[in-house]
Amino acid sequence: MLIKYITCKVKEGCRKAFDEEQKRWRALSPVNGFLGQIGGWSVKDPFTAVLMGFWSNEEDYHYFMDHIHDEILLHSDQSNTYTSIDVYIYNECFHISAADQTLIQVIEQGEYVRIDSFEAEHGRMDRCIQKYEQTLQQIEGMLSATFACSEKRVGECLFFSCWKEERPPQDDYVPIATLLPCDAEGFDGEGCKVEENWRVLPEWNR
Repeated sequence: MLIKYITCKVKEGCRKAFDEEQKRWRALSPVNGFLGQIGGWSVKDPFTAVLMGFWSNEEDYHYFMDHIHDEILLHSDQSNTYTSIDVYIYNECFHISAADQTLIQVIEQGEYVRIDSFEAEHGRMDRCIQKYEQTLQQIEGMLSATFACSEKRVGECLFFSCWKEERPPQDDYVPIATLLPCDAEGFDGEGCKVEENWRVLPEWNR
């Protein structure tokens, strides 16, 4: 699975306009290989929009970017609502869901998203993955967690978790970031309450 992580710095006074234009991305719903999208406003910066998109494979994602993406953007004024946009692509290493829920069920039910990015020390990726798997098994209240690695930057990792509560207990996810002091560095955390208008499910799931 391919994961697309997007952050946008929205202009002051343009939050409402960004939100309205975000609805246009419901056009993703029928695209082949699209698995879902979820996002909201950063809890750290009210003018930063956070979005996570999920695709079945690179081939379907690149076809979308080459043949469909610009057509949706052409009918949107969203690019005029933000000053910058950053896009990061990751490939899934492992995924854990509570009660064997599918990714689509998680996107449909999730109310809060937590994202942690970090760099694993050279040669320590397998150890990081093992520690994360062991720790995630012990966390309560989490719908789903995905550990992914950057498509282009060796050692750059992303930990995505989705929660039913509007905000998970601090004690649940802080230990995850502090578990790997000898194996990882440069931790950067992000979180957002899910905006309903930004939630997009694949058409075949309806």
